[in-house]
Amino acid sequence: MPPLFTLRAHTGFASVSNTGRFSLWPSGGHAPAQQLTQSDGLSSPPTCLALGETTAAVGKEDGGVVVWDVQRGVATNLGTDRDSTTVTDVALSLDGQFLYTATTGKDIFEWRVSTGKLARTLRGDKSGTSRLCVSASHLAAGR
Repeated sequence: MPPLFTLRAHTGFASVSNTGRFSLWPSGGHAPAQQLTQSDGLSSPPTCLALGETTAAVGKEDGGVVVWDVQRGVATNLGTDRDSTTVTDVALSLDGQFLYTATTGKDIFEWRVSTGKLARTLRGDKSGTSRLCVSASHLAAGR
């Protein structure tokens, strides 16, 4: 069975599948309100999903991340710029300014959402990091 991740958003649902389709569904709707497809950068199987107020981020098996500005309908592809290890988790800061990506490698990457640029690299566990959690003042990482 293909991986499917579904989260309840403020006004509906979001889903992503390994067929390269990311969809935003309105509550009670029978058809997606918006979709991203392989042509938007989802050519590698998705591994994780994070939703913010106006931003969605999808981690990919090839080590990349697609960040989608849902209001503008613009997708930006981010790469780890270090290696091609699988993205295991993505998390948005509470203010939506930063995106954190964990990989099967030993580093955690902090990206500035507005520019798509790598802000800094944080040292994770030598065996990789599988989960991230963001609060107002902390970033927690674990396996």
